[in-house]
Amino acid sequence: MPSRLAAALLGAAALLVPAAAAGAPAGPAVPESITLPTKIVGGESTTGTLCLDRVPDAPTEVLLFSDNTFLVEVQPSVTIAAPDQCADFTVTSFARFPTTESVVILGFTPDVQVQRVLFVIPTAGVDLIEITKADVNKNFSKVSITATSDEPGAVLTAFSGGVELGVLEQKGDRYVGRFDLTQPINNVEVVSSLGGCAQRAVPFGNNSNLC
Repeated sequence: MPSRLAAALLGAAALLVPAAAAGAPAGPAVPESITLPTKIVGGESTTGTLCLDRVPDAPTEVLLFSDNTFLVEVQPSVTIAAPDQCADFTVTSFARFPTTESVVILGFTPDVQVQRVLFVIPTAGVDLIEITKADVNKNFSKVSITATSDEPGAVLTAFSGGVELGVLEQKGDRYVGRFDLTQPINNVEVVSSLGGCAQRAVPFGNNSNLC
């Protein structure tokens, strides 16, 4: 007859087996993430990385796709096999426009899709502007704007309908400003001294867009 200690050890071992089995992921490995630089100068190439959710049991092919091949091309696919969980791929951009454009890079299998946005900038140093807030008061006499730039040293100026509202004041990693209005407005633009530009609808706009 086993001792109490031996019985306890046998019981613990029995409990561990189903727990490990239950924790094992079901089905094949699937795409989990795409890593890319935030932006690239048009005409240059860069490297992206696609990772699966775990080391695959069998070689796994993930198809790659650019939603705008006029601006950015990617290789057709990557194949990932154990012991690897990730694979690099080449991204090639083209100098097409004098403005910043966004492109979505996708990786997908029949069941799962992942994606990442890549910004194509016209020249090195051009910043990405985001308007995180643009609110008007009840009688449309003032507008409050908050924006960000991803490059140091930018000077951001606000406009509406082609009329300059004023220069935003930098406070830490944000730029803020509150400006008088002479008439109702329906959008604002923030233009950077480094070449970036963003716009946002007011008073009901929820998104900042490139301009």
